[in-house]
Amino acid sequence: MNTDRIISENKKLNAVINNALDAILIVDELGFIKDWNETANVLFEYKNNELYNLPFLDLLNETEDNIKNFFHNVRMNISCSRVKLYGLTSSRKTIPICFSYKPIYENNEKTFIVYIRDLSILLQRENEIIEAKQKAEKERTSEREFLAHMSHEIRTPMNAVMGIIHLLKHTDLSKEQSDLLNTLEFSSKNVLELISDILDFSKIDEGKLELNHQVFNLNEMLNSLYESFRVNQLNDALSINLHLDENLPENLIGDKSRLSQVLTNIIGNALKFTTEGYVSIQAKILAHTNKTCLVEFKISDTGIGIAADKMDCIFERYEQESINTYSNYGGTGLGLVIVKELIELMGGTIRVDSKKSIGTTFSFQIPFYTSVKKEENKVEKACDIVDFTGKHVIVAEDNPINQHLMKSLLERWKCKADIVEDGKELINRVCLKKYDLIFMDINMPKMNGYQTTQWLKENNNVHLNASTPIIALTASAFTKERNKILKLGADDFISKPFDPNDISKKMGEYFESDLNIDDNNSVVDLSHLKKISNNNDSFVDEMIQIFIDGTPDQLNNLTILLKQQNWQGLKIAVHTLKSSLHLMGLQQSYEDLHLIETNIGNNHIDPDQFTSLIHRTITYAKRAVMELKK
Repeated sequence: MNTDRIISENKKLNAVINNALDAILIVDELGFIKDWNETANVLFEYKNNELYNLPFLDLLNETEDNIKNFFHNVRMNISCSRVKLYGLTSSRKTIPICFSYKPIYENNEKTFIVYIRDLSILLQRENEIIEAKQKAEKERTSEREFLAHMSHEIRTPMNAVMGIIHLLKHTDLSKEQSDLLNTLEFSSKNVLELISDILDFSKIDEGKLELNHQVFNLNEMLNSLYESFRVNQLNDALSINLHLDENLPENLIGDKSRLSQVLTNIIGNALKFTTEGYVSIQAKILAHTNKTCLVEFKISDTGIGIAADKMDCIFERYEQESINTYSNYGGTGLGLVIVKELIELMGGTIRVDSKKSIGTTFSFQIPFYTSVKKEENKVEKACDIVDFTGKHVIVAEDNPINQHLMKSLLERWKCKADIVEDGKELINRVCLKKYDLIFMDINMPKMNGYQTTQWLKENNNVHLNASTPIIALTASAFTKERNKILKLGADDFISKPFDPNDISKKMGEYFESDLNIDDNNSVVDLSHLKKISNNNDSFVDEMIQIFIDGTPDQLNNLTILLKQQNWQGLKIAVHTLKSSLHLMGLQQSYEDLHLIETNIGNNHIDPDQFTSLIHRTITYAKRAVMELKK
């Protein structure tokens, strides 16, 4: 009875072994195969008893070092688990395998049980996954390149359109012409908002959308938004209301621009889908500590509402409630996708409550830090009264309309302007004549902006100085393109379509006559330095001389570190310089550099903001050096 049972159990065991998915072999101490299952025959392409007494190493296609390592482990009685090697079939075909072996002792004899798994299908699937991933990445790259080209192709002519609108507004127009021009301007801005939505979505998809934290006044921002919508609202049957919590802190720290984008999108949608009744904008405090506050925003309307079965999909890309929504109201279906992502990026949450034909309420909560420092209110001189008499500027731009626009603007500001259409012509001009500033389009025929900028920075002559400022004009909205031109030597960039005020402001910064600095007032205030030195004139004079001697090199170092995007180096450099600026009474520059240092420390990297703050610091610091020399 026991014998029959043993025989039965052995048959079951043999059946299991022979039908196992892995090859199983018994190998003696000398390395010869003594037993195996049927899977081993199939895997290595042997028949019947051909594997008997075959050296196990004949089944491996490995280097001599690997074989020596194998024998070493055998001698040391070391078990081996999941070693990936290459096997060799009877037809000399190489197959990827994974094997394990373990020594077994029986009747003073040592043998090894070896398990071998065929990895061919697994590796095939891995390769398929890799190929699919590479294909997807290639398609994503193509999509990004398409967006970059699309952005450039649309922004370049839009720059011309909006520039000409600006010029026309300063001519004598009839009321009808003025109304038509305003309509054209409104439509142009709508096109740009559409482009911005698509590009923001692309950045979100790549995880490259970053926030720019700064101090701002929430009350002022909300009132400004409210007024802009109220003034443009022409429907008498629809009212817009603003309700603000009287306990809202005056100054918060956050991304004012992105918060405004979120609110503008939601309020704009509410107005678009509401023909009568009201749109209500609310902001109230939910929680408040000494350093933080949680603000809830609500935008409610009495519009068409959203069906209950469509509530879950409105935050999905390219989704709208129905095809009729697009037909009747337009839109890309990206707005709320971007809104949700931006709110979550700011650490908040959003929800929607709606009833069909009754109305909708969007509510979202965002945490902010509070600040005792007030938002900096920049009072800028209008570009129409800018005077750059005596300055000579050259513009490299291949678009004829943009050429005309730049020349008209520069001449209006009493600036001498030369226009060329490619990099080669620009190089010829700058080798013959000295210019105070160069505007450089990136995409030009014959020699593009990248090549031209690199050549200019590497080649100096009597007319061309490597320090001559180069401001890139780029229609690309991608940070990668901007960073590339900065690394090659450009000092700054302006995105198309540009506001003429941006052009005049940049010029003012580089001409060391910042439009916000009153020539009649000193930027230097030595009262703090005199106070800490107990009015020691000798000490004050010594500190002034140290500032005069060391500041130019420190300013140059800031520019280099900014171009290299060496953020930690920049953090150290601004920390060192800001103390000197504080001693000389340049409080604005001290605060600008402190903001850069703080943002880098918090990993809030914003090259655009850093560039603007550093250029302003350079303007003030150079002015201070000139004053102190006198």
